[in-house]
Order: sequence, then C-alpha cells, then structure tokens
Amino acid sequence: MSGRDWQAFDAELRARLPELAVEILGKPNFRAGQEWRWGRKGSLSVVIAGAKAGMWFDHETGDGGGFVDLVAREKGFSRKDALDWTADRLRLGQWHRPIRQRPAPPILAADAPVSPQPHAAETSRTHLREADPAVARAEEAAGRAARIWEHTQPAPADHPYLTVKQVAALGLRVDARGHLIVPLQDIEGRLHSVETIAPDGAKRFLAGGAKRGHFCILGAGPAPVTDPDGPILICEGWATGASLHLATGHTVIAAMDAGNLLPVAEALRGRFPEADLVLVADNDVKPDRDRNPGVSAARKAALAVDGRLALP
Repeated sequence: MSGRDWQAFDAELRARLPELAVEILGKPNFRAGQEWRWGRKGSLSVVIAGAKAGMWFDHETGDGGGFVDLVAREKGFSRKDALDWTADRLRLGQWHRPIRQRPAPPILAADAPVSPQPHAAETSRTHLREADPAVARAEEAAGRAARIWEHTQPAPADHPYLTVKQVAALGLRVDARGHLIVPLQDIEGRLHSVETIAPDGAKRFLAGGAKRGHFCILGAGPAPVTDPDGPILICEGWATGASLHLATGHTVIAAMDAGNLLPVAEALRGRFPEADLVLVADNDVKPDRDRNPGVSAARKAALAVDGRLALP
C-alpha cells in the first residue's frame, strides 16, 4: 500500500479504536480518560484516544506495541491476517503485499550516471542544490562519503572497539587511521554519509552529511532494503544493532540516535506497509532524572508506524 493508504488506515483506526477494542477484548474493567484497562487486575492497558492512540501494554507479560499487534495476539493471527482483519472492520479492504522485484545494485551518491538528457528526478535534485545550500552541502558530503568508503578495507575482528563491544565487524570497514567506517544509506542503498569510530570509541559523523532518515543495515553494507521475511528491528547505535543481529538473525537497522528513530521507521513503513517493525529502545534511565529519552523516542516511533516496542 502507498503511504497515502497507510495514512487513511491510521486515521480511520484512530476514529474507531473504542469500538474495535471492545470487540476484541470485551467491556473494559476501568476507564481513565484516554486509557482503558482490561484483565482481572487491569494489567492490560490500551490508549484509546490522543497522540498515543492505539498503543497498548500488558503489565503482566511485558508485551506491547500497536493496535494491529494486539489484534494478532488476541485472535492468534499473523500480522498480515491481523492487518486484513482490521482493514476489513474499517471497510478499507484487504492489504496485499507488494510484488517483490529484483533489487538494484548499491548506488553510491557520487556515481550518478552522466546523460545528455538528465532524468526528471536528477534535474529536480540539481534545482534543489541550486536553490538550497543545505542540499548542496549534503550532496557534496555524499560524494566524500563514497570516496571514504571506496578507500577502506574490511575491519579486522580484533579491532579495539569491536573487542570491547564483543561483536563481529558485520560488514564494517576501516580506514588508514584504524577508524571504523559505518555507512549511512537510504532505502534504495544510496550512500549519504558515514560515521567514524576511533579505536578508543570516539564517534564522529561526516561534516555536512545528511543523517535524517538514513541508517546502517547490519551485516549488509550499503545495499537496497528488500522485503523482509521476518521482523525488522530498528535500534539506535551500531553496536546495539550488531548484538541484536547476532542474537536473532533478523534484519536490523541502526538509526544512529534516538532522534532518527522516527524518520527511519517512517521510511521503512512507507516502503513496506505490512512489515513487522520492532522499535528496540535504549534504556537511558539515570538516577538524577525521571525522563528516559531512549524509551520515549522508541515508543513515539512505534506509535507512529503501528510497530511493536521492545523495552530493555
């Protein structure tokens, strides 16, 4: 489905959440404003309205996520069947998985083909570069990122940072200074920027590089994102992603920081409407503050794309 279809689905679902929640769970035990509760002890909490509408959490089992995940759990459906059931109730018809196409080879930003009659998209990018200095800087940084990546070697397994984190290189490369190079790409596999990680763990993003909505695929390098057979795990940092990938074998996307979780999740949902997106939160709780930015950012992203939330 297109992004517009997904927005229509989300809008209709939010409008009819109360009746759908009652249909699958029965009458709630307790209602407190926008939050309704079910279960003998009120352990199952569902947000019925407001910015977090559709989010739920079972305090007994620790499960949680978006409303479609709740439908899947309560009815024993797969996520696809849960989407179809919900869409049917919303009178939107069934959701059909897009036809999979053979992925194109990786595209480095500096490798755009030269043509006497540029494609409309390339012409549009040229106009944007001329009109917006920030776009021009991002394009220039993408070219530098491509050159950096091309002049690297596969990272050794005994690199100090990898040793400390107890993870494998998973496709990372290393430059002449011994710095790990983490590629940041888009859905199509186009390289936009890099993050460097020094042997002592110091990290730095490429100056001028576009980070928003871009990410690293663990173990894949810059490559188009293909329709997954299982869940897509979305986390913050590369090392966290490496641990997740090694532990689960699932597709893992590192968004690089909390602020980029939402843009990355939205990009993935736009391409894969039926995918099982799991936002894996960083536990940023500290004794001197009540806020937990990592969990808050992951929860916000999960809500926005009807994904699941995995808490530390």
